[in-house]
Amino acid sequence: MSESLIVDWLNENEYRAYPLREINTDVTPYIVDASFVYDSLPITSYLTSVEVIANTVTVTVTGQDAFVFTITDSSDDFLYNRNSQGSLLVVSKKIWQAPSTYNLLIPFEDCVSSEFSGDWLGVSSFNIWRRA
Repeated sequence: MSESLIVDWLNENEYRAYPLREINTDVTPYIVDASFVYDSLPITSYLTSVEVIANTVTVTVTGQDAFVFTITDSSDDFLYNRNSQGSLLVVSKKIWQAPSTYNLLIPFEDCVSSEFSGDWLGVSSFNIWRRA
């Protein structure tokens, strides 16, 4: 898929609730895509807080696990943030214009959550050794 089509799709998402289930005029324009990885699927994942302090935005998502996404780069139109668990949150650079703190409980669409357990988790460590 060409990069221009991806950018067009992300631009369109600023005007609808996806990936959130509900339209919330305070945060909907900021959250444009998500992909959450769980070892056991939660019933629902929720956007629970958005906090803007100086040059850092912290977004918290809860479900089976709590995911914290810390965003410090504001150079691109859309900011891709992947956490250590492999989950992804894409936000618009408009998030820098958000008020300082939101405490929320907005559900995400179920389709943004995936279950990866057992062998699907992939390699957890890698050691290199050689014989003496």
